[in-house]
Amino acid sequence: MVNTLAPGRWSLLLLVPLLLASCDSVISTVPLGTPSQDAAVNKSLDGVWLGGDGQVLYIKHVNDGELRIAGVEWKDGRFQLSELAAYLTIEQDVRYVNLVDPESDKEKPKYLLARLAPTTGDDLVVYPPQAAAFAEAVNERRLSGTVTKHKHSTAVELTADKDRLDAFVDPEQVGRQFQIDTPVVLRRIGKVGE
Repeated sequence: MVNTLAPGRWSLLLLVPLLLASCDSVISTVPLGTPSQDAAVNKSLDGVWLGGDGQVLYIKHVNDGELRIAGVEWKDGRFQLSELAAYLTIEQDVRYVNLVDPESDKEKPKYLLARLAPTTGDDLVVYPPQAAAFAEAVNERRLSGTVTKHKHSTAVELTADKDRLDAFVDPEQVGRQFQIDTPVVLRRIGKVGE
């Protein structure tokens, strides 16, 4: 499998095991949805999470849907902390996470998108996007952006305006637009301090 993201980008433990389910990628110049104002939903993501690959992630809600995600990795002969910003958003009563590319311009950030299933108990279910559905929308000019095909993967960069992106993502099309058959499941194993 080819990582369609540039080497060195999205370092946070291979971008949070959140989107390991695919080598394809969908990146957007605008976040999907509007920031979550629901304090209970926002705090429900706080915790120490274990990914299926054994990687441990720390997630902390900061304010109005803003999250900080951190992990520790072994690099250059020592442990290094990796941290990135993300936004919990809601569109048509569905929750999404928009991970900020730490290497993108701070004035013009780029986001990696994923859909979240309602958090039940100690499991967080994350559905990465189906790159093929977004690539098709770009190719048919329903969304603006670029599609780059590699030998074994597809990279989609969306440049659509926010209203078009929000309107395109349809809860009725969840199985077509997101990888519901191959979700990433994180298990809460602890709490993060106040």
